[in-house]
Amino acid sequence: MVNATRNEIVSAGAEPRPILTTSEQRLVAEALRRAEETRNVMEDALVGFGRWMLVSVFDDDASAALEGRSANAVWADLVRRAGGPTLRLNKKLLYVALHIAARDKRITDESWRNLEPGRKALLLPLGDEGLMRGAAQHVTSLKLTQRATQKYVTSLLAERGEARAVRVTAPRVTAQLRQFRERVTDKAFERKAVAALKAADYAEGKAAIRELEAVQAWATRVLRRLQPEWGVHVSTLQRPSFPRSGARLRRSKRTRGPSARPLTAKLPVPLPAAGPGLAARCTYAINSSVTIDSYAVMPH
Repeated sequence: MVNATRNEIVSAGAEPRPILTTSEQRLVAEALRRAEETRNVMEDALVGFGRWMLVSVFDDDASAALEGRSANAVWADLVRRAGGPTLRLNKKLLYVALHIAARDKRITDESWRNLEPGRKALLLPLGDEGLMRGAAQHVTSLKLTQRATQKYVTSLLAERGEARAVRVTAPRVTAQLRQFRERVTDKAFERKAVAALKAADYAEGKAAIRELEAVQAWATRVLRRLQPEWGVHVSTLQRPSFPRSGARLRRSKRTRGPSARPLTAKLPVPLPAAGPGLAARCTYAINSSVTIDSYAVMPH
């Protein structure tokens, strides 16, 4: 009976929850215990590092740590090294550690002090210490989880007409694109992904196709917007309307520049509603990248 129901899903609030066996429940309980120990160690280490930076790098001056960081050469060098081989903490953790230490020194409210570093970090985007103090009191009184705290902060920012600041830089965009590309273009992953999608039911397959088309559309939009600055050549493939039987396709005489070289290639698949003897051909204009230009329908 257990084997028959182990993969069933039951509703638990807004999230599904799998049915677990007794042994699996014990494993989850042990994992939760170890995860809590890990969180405590990590947060204690982060807070300790932040306090050390506040005292040793900024002479225990919270104002200098919050408002005058750019003038501190040691801090500037730490930021430069963050995420690299000599400092394997990313910039976000570096900032969070210092900010929590500085806010701890300036916010003496008991509600703030009772919060663990994880929820303090979620309140940092509020910026104003008065707002942080009030938010800490609200979070503490309602015993909000980190997930609920994040939603609460987002609502506060929305009320002020603000949104969470998302720092976007060219290196960060490039790194995220490279990470995505290296993952999805891996041959083993691609082979498994195709096999999984072929075996999926109709709804799952259509959902995957919609996501792929959304990614393709996004990439095309971005490339078009970069075209003036970086000379990106983007041409949208416009599928021609299928001609009646006995007609053929011929490319118009327009070219995309003096360096264009015409090539003729047969379409790889027969056109729908095409009768016998249909000669469907298209010409590609090559100018830095392969593009497909306009088509003209010509009678035989």
